[in-house]
Amino acid sequence: MTLTLLAGCSEDSSVVGGDAGGDVPADLGATDTGATDTGATDTGATDTGATDTGPVDTGAMDVADDVPVDAPFRCAANADCAGQPGGPACDTATGRCVACTAASDLCPAGQYCVAASNTCASGCRDDGACAAGDGGVSADGGAVGAGHCDPASHQCVGCLTDGHCPASTHCMGNTCVTGCTSDAHCASGQTCCGGGCVDTRVNTAHCGACGTACAPASATGACAAGVCGIASCDPGRGDCDGMAASGCEVDTRTSVEHCGGCRMACAARAHATVSCAAGACAFTCAAGFADCDGDASNGCEVDLGSDATHCGSCSTRCVVANGTPACTAGACAVAACNTGRADCDSNAANGCEADLASPTTCGSCTRRCASPANASATCAAGACGFACGADFGDCDGNAANGCEVNVANGNASHCGACGVECGLIHAVPVCTARTCQVESCDTGWANCDAMPANGCEANTRTSNAHCGACGNACGGGSYCQTGACRLPVSCNALRTLNPSAASGEYEIDPDGAGPLGAQRVYCDMTSQGGGWTLAGSVVNGVPRAWNALGVFTDRTSFGSIATRTSASYKSLAWADVAGNDLRVETAEYSFGWTGLLGNRSMGAYVSAGWPSTCNTTWTRSGADFYTGISAAQAAAFGFSLRALDSNASCFPSTNENVAIAFYAAECCWVNGLGNTPGGEAQWLTHDLSLLRLSRIAPLSCTPGTWPCNANGRTISAAGECYGYDTSCKASYALIWVR
Repeated sequence: MTLTLLAGCSEDSSVVGGDAGGDVPADLGATDTGATDTGATDTGATDTGATDTGPVDTGAMDVADDVPVDAPFRCAANADCAGQPGGPACDTATGRCVACTAASDLCPAGQYCVAASNTCASGCRDDGACAAGDGGVSADGGAVGAGHCDPASHQCVGCLTDGHCPASTHCMGNTCVTGCTSDAHCASGQTCCGGGCVDTRVNTAHCGACGTACAPASATGACAAGVCGIASCDPGRGDCDGMAASGCEVDTRTSVEHCGGCRMACAARAHATVSCAAGACAFTCAAGFADCDGDASNGCEVDLGSDATHCGSCSTRCVVANGTPACTAGACAVAACNTGRADCDSNAANGCEADLASPTTCGSCTRRCASPANASATCAAGACGFACGADFGDCDGNAANGCEVNVANGNASHCGACGVECGLIHAVPVCTARTCQVESCDTGWANCDAMPANGCEANTRTSNAHCGACGNACGGGSYCQTGACRLPVSCNALRTLNPSAASGEYEIDPDGAGPLGAQRVYCDMTSQGGGWTLAGSVVNGVPRAWNALGVFTDRTSFGSIATRTSASYKSLAWADVAGNDLRVETAEYSFGWTGLLGNRSMGAYVSAGWPSTCNTTWTRSGADFYTGISAAQAAAFGFSLRALDSNASCFPSTNENVAIAFYAAECCWVNGLGNTPGGEAQWLTHDLSLLRLSRIAPLSCTPGTWPCNANGRTISAAGECYGYDTSCKASYALIWVR
């Protein structure tokens, strides 16, 4: 095998994969250039893997001819030791690959190189190994917080020199400790005094220089800008001269000039000797004087011999009832009595005991007043008088007969007091126990609330709660009228009796106490002031009901309130309810007249006004009020309320198809809201009620001349309606009276 390798080398051939680096000396590689060495000459059959290994031969170590294959390996640089089992560093002295050398410390983190043995040991190699922040605890066992590597122990420590320590500390035993050995160890502006850094500008133990203490007498010192001063004085002492050298030189507890504080001199006090005790000014009063108000500023202000408020002592106050006290030689006396009082017994203890307004001493100590009948004596302004007893009064002003009137019972003109008259409304009063009571009520009135103060408050003729007598309440739609519960005679009367009544159906009794019974009617309480009673209706397109003169004048009724706008209706109110005002209402508009009926029912009005002759004109023209139509349209109404035709034939007893044929002294040709004359030929079996609003087109004409009404108005031909032409007529007409 050796011969084969040598032969290969002598033929300038290279082993496949390169010569084994472990068997070739490092200094023989210069002859072999690698250009002549080819893989064709060296075959795999001769060169075996057991002798020549790839990992050792790197290619850089290919040597020249004639190199012994078993020569020992030597490294020349760290790069030669890559992958070597000895280590990554080259010991050039021995040519061996080792773990580390003094020049190449390739030990892993947390270890350093032991140069004598070229081995790695646990510990730091430099400060960089201690800069991780854990002090090298995981690597070298150093203390936490240590940032410097001790080259002797290879341990991370806090410091090696004073330069490693912050200001005002120095290095001792590898640890920074508080203190100093020179000014250099102290922060700017501080001085090293006695092993400690101090600011001699403010330090009282080293004020201005080391060892210069600031300790003024009886005070606590203060060093400012290196100068000793006084921070505070000891209790009871004061720096009154302002000089630190003398300290707090004054005892403010006893000094009268500086009592309790510098320049707080005790002021002189009236009638007293001044002193200072425990820092407070005090004084001693002169004989006969006292400090009664406790106010030191005015000293001993009281003369105990003459002061009535402090007579003989501070606590003795002279009090004279009803008078003014005095102090004489330290004893209380009466100086003067109040107005109206007197000291009649000359005893200062009870003061001015006599009331000169008393009947026993009236004006003087010797005058006594007499008492008249039913009264007690009085005194006023030094003159005698009298006061009546509780139930009596001097109502005549005559002192000779005393209090002659009993104001408690019986006399309604002097009830409770003279001149207090019982003026109860609608009642005859009487005085009982000083209170006005109702003895009897006026006719038609009653005291139903049993309260005398408002007299006989209930009008039994009109009160629904007390109709005819107290407690007799009206119900069932009745109201109190002349002392009896009765139904209203009309909707207008109902509105007067009950202004808040709403529109709707009600029971009325048109003749009051007469023979007629109650009637149910419908009341309109809102239109044109309200109070309208529905008398009847005419409905467009239904069989005739208003088809004879008797229908307008008799008491026959037909239809119902509920269907008044869908079927013709006549109420007994037509013949029974008296009224003055008349209103006609259609589905579209309404119009009417005031004072027209003359306090008659509709039936009575028609009977009285039905024409007996023709071709006359009623003097009243135009509507007094209307809703939904123009003034011109209202003027065209005249007074006739026409339906299908004008009834020009003037036979109302047979030509009965008018809506509401009441004419009041006018005749047929006076045009209203119906057809033009001559329309009787078109009469059929149904009434059509009044014209619709759209068909009322008034025309001007000569007043009183056919077919013109007294207002000079008639209806245009467009308003004519015949037969079943319901389109031009309103659906219904309602007749109301009030």
